[in-house]
Amino acid sequence: MPGADPDARTGTARRRREALRSLEGRRFGSARRTATGLTLVVHLHDDCSMADRRAATVAARSLSEGFRDRVDGYALSWTLAAPSVWPADRATLRRCWADAVRTYGGDAVHLFLLNDPGDYGNGYGHRIERVGDGDGATVANVGAARYWDGSAVARNLVIHEVLHAFDADHRDGAVAYERRGGDRVYADASPMATAYVRYAGPECGQGVRACADTTWPGTGRVPGTFSAGTANGQPAERVTGHTDRVADAAWASVQAWLDGN
Repeated sequence: MPGADPDARTGTARRRREALRSLEGRRFGSARRTATGLTLVVHLHDDCSMADRRAATVAARSLSEGFRDRVDGYALSWTLAAPSVWPADRATLRRCWADAVRTYGGDAVHLFLLNDPGDYGNGYGHRIERVGDGDGATVANVGAARYWDGSAVARNLVIHEVLHAFDADHRDGAVAYERRGGDRVYADASPMATAYVRYAGPECGQGVRACADTTWPGTGRVPGTFSAGTANGQPAERVTGHTDRVADAAWASVQAWLDGN
């Protein structure tokens, strides 16, 4: 494990390094046979439940199928690494990744899955590094998303964070704005829009226009409009659901990023 391992004094560090080397050896042995092959390595931390694993597996499969159908010249395979050999603390993980990334080949994204509904440091997730000269890395607090907002949001946020590693942005999301009965609603928030849809439901309070479609609003840049042309912040009463279908603009951003690297 890279230099800042908090378990170095206990002997755990050696076992973690050995496990990581074994994982990387297996990954490079298969992924690099194809010049255009990419790998998503899903690291499950110890606290992740079977439901967390299931949400991540569904999301990883969806991403793999999306690459096959929507990204020319690239294929994405995925593998699980459980338990994770990396720390979960945000600052420690970032330091460890900075020490390790130069030794990687740039053909993989490492997705670190957490289950901590009270972890304000990691929130629902964040990107550590884009795919490029070295492998990309990103975090998804899948357990928190499931706990606060359910499995659909959890799956979307896994996809959301992985696509961030390929340079997709929140503006690449899509959301429908429509009437249902007497209500004006946002519907079918796509992965890059999830946690960044802003609306004015009755629970927001008088005059407040910053409510989000999730319990923990994202802290990143909020787009003025989404790729579907919907202005973000229209006075919708609620958000009725999420879809794991990635918007066209997000796939276009992924393609442009890969072709430019």
